[in-house]
Amino acid sequence: MSKIKYKSGKIILQKIGALFKNYPKEPFCFHVFLFAIYPILFLYSHNIVELYAIEIIMPMLAILGFAIYSLIVLNRWLGDIYRSGIMVTMFLILFFSFGHSVDLIINFRLNLGLFSLGAAEIVCIVYAVIFILGIRYLLRTKKNLKNITNYLNIAAGLLIVISLYNIISYEIKGVTLSENVEKKDSEKVTAKDIDPTNLPDVYYIILDGYGRSDILKKMYGYDNSKFTNNLKEQGFYVAPKARSNYCQTQLSLASSMNIDYLDNLTNQWKDLGKLINSGKVIKTFKANNYQTVAFSTGYTATEITNADIYFKTRGALSEFENILINTTPIRLVMEQSEDISQYDLHRRQVINTLDSLPRIAKIKNPTFTFAHVVMPHPPFVFDENGKEIDPKRSFAFSDGNHLVQRPNNKRNAGKLTPEEYREKYKKQLIFISDKIKTIIERIIDKSEKPPIIILQADHGPGSMLDWHSAENTNFTERLSILNAYYLPGVKKGLYKNITPVNTFRFIFNKYFGINYKLLKDKSYYSTKSEPFVYIDIDK
Repeated sequence: MSKIKYKSGKIILQKIGALFKNYPKEPFCFHVFLFAIYPILFLYSHNIVELYAIEIIMPMLAILGFAIYSLIVLNRWLGDIYRSGIMVTMFLILFFSFGHSVDLIINFRLNLGLFSLGAAEIVCIVYAVIFILGIRYLLRTKKNLKNITNYLNIAAGLLIVISLYNIISYEIKGVTLSENVEKKDSEKVTAKDIDPTNLPDVYYIILDGYGRSDILKKMYGYDNSKFTNNLKEQGFYVAPKARSNYCQTQLSLASSMNIDYLDNLTNQWKDLGKLINSGKVIKTFKANNYQTVAFSTGYTATEITNADIYFKTRGALSEFENILINTTPIRLVMEQSEDISQYDLHRRQVINTLDSLPRIAKIKNPTFTFAHVVMPHPPFVFDENGKEIDPKRSFAFSDGNHLVQRPNNKRNAGKLTPEEYREKYKKQLIFISDKIKTIIERIIDKSEKPPIIILQADHGPGSMLDWHSAENTNFTERLSILNAYYLPGVKKGLYKNITPVNTFRFIFNKYFGINYKLLKDKSYYSTKSEPFVYIDIDK
């Protein structure tokens, strides 16, 4: 059997070689491979501000492999490379346009007596009919398909060129890490006059999108004092007027993990991941013989996979993998399966991170733990009692006007009203607050030496956030954050409006004997399309 397969593959390769020699009279079906990689490049080019090139490699190889294998099998069956190639390309186009078509008619329902069909069911039926008719035509037609192959090659080539142009244009706009960063990175970061055997474990727990108590009460009708009072009783200082420095996760964490503002560090998105996973804070802890601990998050930029100890959630998907799945019928299959829907995997990832935190206290060497928990930030997948909820929409980490309806916006279909957002956010916040309260108690109880714990949000909630307009954004809601510190032995120095950029400056000064000057606390808004064009909200 293996010899037959080998011989068949060899014959196909010989035929492919002959087609190359006679091109364009005997065109080769390049379109199969181009349409295989086009969905990847298209999605990457349209989400390039938030994604990293490394994320597209494995999906691209997998789809290319599928396309090549399908072409070989069909050609062996039909004995016609052109017919086979068009079949594979037709399948790829329908497969990767499925999610886009569903989103176009997301609110449409077709009522047929006892039956009611939603957007996904309608698209499935229409696509199945198109595919069957297309296959029927290709099997029956006597026409020469070389011209169609040429047209498909040209069309696919143009699409690839457009996507590559968009990607390359973005890449050449930016700059790499500035010389200023490299200079700062060379600064001495080892502790002074401190007993290395008595270093405390440090937990940096980021509760994504967790708003400040006064804003929760004013805008969400929720009194969060039970949670914050419990933190205070345990010894936390809760900054009553804390704000984030930036309104976007990657910007905020890149700044806090490098104890500086980003205009001194970089103006390119791809650098933010480097600044988070190998920035000043990480370097300082490693220089002082700390073991670093991190978790998978679903956000590529906040996954410190090079940590000494890295907790990977089984089956966890990257941000790009989730976006790609949403364009295909695979999302429907996952939704119908227990424990493997995208929302199930997200819930599992969050719970795994929280439940693993107390185990870190058992590690003998001092540890620095970076735990980015994507809650109470959307998607809203828990109610206040921890009951699982599956939003009736494709999986995404969308927030602001990407998730919430805005006045006079043509793209409000399928989105939450501001009131619905606040209600769902409030319920998920109650759940994560109760959960983190127990986790904090367990960490403190299991630690041999009193640990340092920073419980901080990267930004606030987004019911009144507009990613494209400062005028339509409520800065107070988006930039007011939970910011709480458990600092054993430190009684003074923290203040009511401290921002994340000063968090580790303060900690390194108090515990490591490093003399950092505290920076002026500032907050900035920037749009998704121009994340490094900052608007100072205090001006």
